[in-house]
Amino acid sequence: MPDVKEYISEMIDDPEAIYDPEIWDTPGFTLVLSWLAKKWNERCRKLAHRRSKNPEQYLTKEQQKACLDAAAAELIREITQGRPLH
Repeated sequence: MPDVKEYISEMIDDPEAIYDPEIWDTPGFTLVLSWLAKKWNERCRKLAHRRSKNPEQYLTKEQQKACLDAAAAELIREITQGRPLH
């Protein structure tokens, strides 16, 4: 999870950043990335204009990172408590 969170955080700072492609070969990386990105997007939409398809346009990088922190904490809780991931 830390690598996935770091990846998203780097993309918040620089959407054009290129990340080491070897990380994509880490077992489970893309699955966790998908789960965390979904939760992050849901959190950001709650802060941004609800009609926006791109909430990152309306949020500062700090707000986006706060959404990421909250999404990561939620995902960790779901994984450790064995709750279904949607």
